[in-house]
Amino acid sequence: MFKSLNIGLKLVLSVAISIITGIAILVTIFSIQVASNMENEAKNSISLSSKNYSSLMQGILNEEVVLTKGMATALNEMFSKNDQVDATLIESLLKNTFDSSGYAAYAFLYLKDPSVLSDTQALDSNFKSSNGKTFAMIFFDETTGKAGGIRSIKVSNNFSQLNIFQKIEQNAKYGDLDTLFVGAPSKLNYDGHDFLGINLGMPIFNNKGKFVGVVGYTFDFLEISQEILDPKLDTYEGGLRFLVTDQGVITIHKNNDAILKTISEVNKDPSAKLLTETIKKHEDIIINNYIDSNGIPSFASIESFSTLGDSSHWSIVVTAPKKSVLQPLYKLQFILIIIALVIVVIILAIVYFCVNKIVGARIPIILHSLQNFFKFLNHETKEVQTIKIKADDELGRMGKII
Repeated sequence: MFKSLNIGLKLVLSVAISIITGIAILVTIFSIQVASNMENEAKNSISLSSKNYSSLMQGILNEEVVLTKGMATALNEMFSKNDQVDATLIESLLKNTFDSSGYAAYAFLYLKDPSVLSDTQALDSNFKSSNGKTFAMIFFDETTGKAGGIRSIKVSNNFSQLNIFQKIEQNAKYGDLDTLFVGAPSKLNYDGHDFLGINLGMPIFNNKGKFVGVVGYTFDFLEISQEILDPKLDTYEGGLRFLVTDQGVITIHKNNDAILKTISEVNKDPSAKLLTETIKKHEDIIINNYIDSNGIPSFASIESFSTLGDSSHWSIVVTAPKKSVLQPLYKLQFILIIIALVIVVIILAIVYFCVNKIVGARIPIILHSLQNFFKFLNHETKEVQTIKIKADDELGRMGKII
């Protein structure tokens, strides 16, 4: 079909194919290079983001670790030297230390054996449960991070059944002032208020080395989760940020249904297995081909951290959907294609005009003259028409010869 086209159209099509091919190659090379740079920038961005969030969480949790250890050391020192310690002194020490915390929501001193305290008759009635079987000083900070706002809350009848108390009693060793126990993230209820939190605690012993109770702090994840999940901090649309334990239990996530579930329960994609294995190994990694819980292909950065003394292990995961990462490139490609099409149309219009004016319109004249000339030679006609020459280019000189 191409062979049957006239010379002018052949020239225009040849130029068009050459230009379009060149532009396509240029856009492809440009897109590959820009996509590679964008992907590297995205991975660097989520890696930095995960590092920042892990540093934030590590600092917050380490504060509670230090406060718990400091309080446990002070109480064990006091109880080791006395058969009984003044209850109001203990209350004052616990409240003032708790008030210095920037993030802990609750402080508690659970005493399995309250006989280590003296002058308990003057204490707040909230320290004893309704059934009279549980004694604990529990304080709530109404102005977290600011001085004051500390108030006592009523001890529930089942407060002594907290898992961390049983864990500490079974594993605590007299004289060990280094081992801090961290409970698993769970739904807790103090004074009728449900929240997601963790307990940090250490054992208390009397002067005979007998276990008598637990002192510790309770961390509420609500405030910090609002800070971490703030939409204003989203770098890429559809990206996820979540906190998990080293067992893969999700503690902070924008999807409330995912809270307290494992990664494998929320995400069935095979790429989630690598995520879980990395978290359990307490390693840091960037996954290039991660499919998130919404089924979106993404990059994922994992940053693991531990609290002081390796008392607990956590990981921050930050994802960036590939579609969002490359969205600016798609817009740029669209703009380049539109510009290229406009340029191609302009160039082809100019080429078509030039070819049609310089070549296309003159070749038929020469062809017609040649046909008349050979008809004259063959005695098919007796007349020969001359060509009026206006140009002195190759076609013009051909016309002169004819």
